[in-house]
Parts: sequence; C-alpha cells; structure tokens
Amino acid sequence: AITVILSQLIYNSLRLSQLFYIIARKNLEFIRPFSEVIKNPFLSFNSNSHAIIEWLYIYTGPIFFFVFIIGALYGLYQKNRQILYLLILIFAPFAAEVFFNKVLYARFTLFYFPFIIIIISFAFVTLYEKFDKFRGYIGILFIVGAAIPTYTSFMLLTNPPKANIPENDK
Repeated sequence: AITVILSQLIYNSLRLSQLFYIIARKNLEFIRPFSEVIKNPFLSFNSNSHAIIEWLYIYTGPIFFFVFIIGALYGLYQKNRQILYLLILIFAPFAAEVFFNKVLYARFTLFYFPFIIIIISFAFVTLYEKFDKFRGYIGILFIVGAAIPTYTSFMLLTNPPKANIPENDK
C-alpha cells in the first residue's frame, strides 16, 4: 500500500507538466498494447528471450549462470517452495518483458539479480554440504565465478568502454 501511494504521488506529480501527454505516447514506442499481444503473442518472444538470457549470462558470467540453472533445477526437483517462489519472481516479469516489450535494454534485467544471487547461493551451499570431498573445489569454483562479475564491476569503475557489458548498455 505504501509503495502504491508513493508511486502514484510521484506519477501524478508528472501531471503538472505541460508535456505529460508525451509519456503515454513514448510508452507506445517501447511496449506492445495488450490487444496486439493477444493477436500475435509470440511476435517478439524469440528475440526478447534470447536477449534477456544472453544479458543474464554476460552479467553473471558462465560459472554463476550454470550454477544458477543447476540450483533452480535442483530446487524444483526437491520441491523447495522458496526456490519456486524465487523463480516465480524471476520468470513472471521475464514473461511480461518477453511478450510485451518492443524494445529491450539489458538494464531491464537488473531487478532479477537479487533473486538470481539467492538461487546461486542456495546452489553453492547445497553443493558444499552434499559433497564433502569436493569442498575445496567448490570454494575455488565460487572464487573463480565471482571473479568475472568483480572484474566487470572494476572495469566499469575504472575503464567503462572496456567493461564486458551488453552493447546496448555501453
């Protein structure tokens, strides 16, 4: 309720501008209306889903992306309700973006990351607990996996043009 009230206060403050009508018109450049989605729901499905998955892969790095998939599948296999809930929090907006967006930017995926990081953590903790003999390797895998996003963050701070981020975010 607080979020709705705050968002409406901020949104309605935009109505004071003489150019408020431009916001609705600009939205039509980025989002397909529901009537259009009903007519052809899979118009942008392949390109949008491919782009979002590629961006998640780039931002997490190959190791964490693979560990995320393993953690998600294992959580579903174990019927872990928390993992199922996190996957809903990831895939519901993912589906909305895939079906409704005309134009996508990699930054649209950033709000998935807290949930993705939790699933990656779940996977590493589960691997660490289940495979006593390989704890050292799992630790090394985590460090190497974390090095990729850490390096990307470092490059964003020190040399942004050289950072390994999706082209449309550069």
